[in-house]
Amino acid sequence: MDLKLQLHGLIALVRGELIALTIAMFAVVAFQCLMGKIRLHGLFVGPDGHFSATRLQLLMTTLAVALNYMHEPERLFSASPVALGLTVGGSNLLYLARKYQLLSA
Repeated sequence: MDLKLQLHGLIALVRGELIALTIAMFAVVAFQCLMGKIRLHGLFVGPDGHFSATRLQLLMTTLAVALNYMHEPERLFSASPVALGLTVGGSNLLYLARKYQLLSA
């Protein structure tokens, strides 16, 4: 078999496995949320008791990066792009800076 054909087959297999794993994990988490084992009350509420935009932003960035990797699974075998690292790092920095600001006040 041609090496390029084998690589495309491997990428298709990894993509399929990632999709199946993601769907299974989503189903388990959704079921536990519906049964009350996972509480979502206060998910986007900061230590001050108000809506926390930084928590929402951190969650959305994490989901965007995860979907990006699921869309292009061949990136799992190579170095991550610098922009992706800066996005995640910046998102975490904003979250931690806001948390520090609220806790030190």
